[in-house]
Amino acid sequence: MSMAAGTTRGMTMDRVSSYAAAVKRISWGAVFAGTIIAVVTQLMLGLLGMGIGIASVDPATATSETGKAFGIGMAIWWVVSSLISLFIGGWVAGRLAGFPKRVDGSLHGVVAWAAMTMFSLYLVSTAVGNVLGGTLSVVGQGLQAAGQTAVAANTQPQGTQSQPTVTEQDVERTQQQAQQKMAEVTEDAKQTAQQAKGPVAAAAIWSFVALCLGALAAGLGGGMGAPRTLPVMAATSVSTTTGATSSSNAA
Repeated sequence: MSMAAGTTRGMTMDRVSSYAAAVKRISWGAVFAGTIIAVVTQLMLGLLGMGIGIASVDPATATSETGKAFGIGMAIWWVVSSLISLFIGGWVAGRLAGFPKRVDGSLHGVVAWAAMTMFSLYLVSTAVGNVLGGTLSVVGQGLQAAGQTAVAANTQPQGTQSQPTVTEQDVERTQQQAQQKMAEVTEDAKQTAQQAKGPVAAAAIWSFVALCLGALAAGLGGGMGAPRTLPVMAATSVSTTTGATSSSNAA
């Protein structure tokens, strides 16, 4: 009797331990669903925070400090809402994946976070590209208009133009002015780069921290969303099947 029970327990553990190897290790449907849930949740929480922030500001008494405080509050709410949405999206991905291990659920949550991050980068790059495209178009139209004006000025009758006399001193003066202008532009560029170095470095570091927190929230949500009853159900099913087989053999 004890030998049969030991054999049944060993077969049960073998069946359960080989469950993870017998199925697919990733569910792209669960990842896609978690990403969609995270994006929609982020949108909803963003609209909620924007509505509350706008309703709390009185335009008649608003000052520059009020605008600064509003911007800081919106930034904080954006971080908090992003973490909440990523946690929910990771939880959905881990739950729908159906894997009984927390590691698998956490990995599904992290993959959903990566998909949402790539989607957000695509939206940002597309918006920046549209802005740059519009700016370059306006600049091109201005240069074209300036070129047309210059051509019209050069097509005046030759009889009305006087031939200017260019001396060596004029050439040297023009070269000195060009060199001075180039030195001023170079100095302005150095000062601008020096002023922008600190904010750019801080933005890069804080962006890295925000991405790490987002991955942690999504992984935690995926681990918590992973089902817990599946191993017990599998073991019970295998034990019942094995017990029935043993009884029939004994009979």
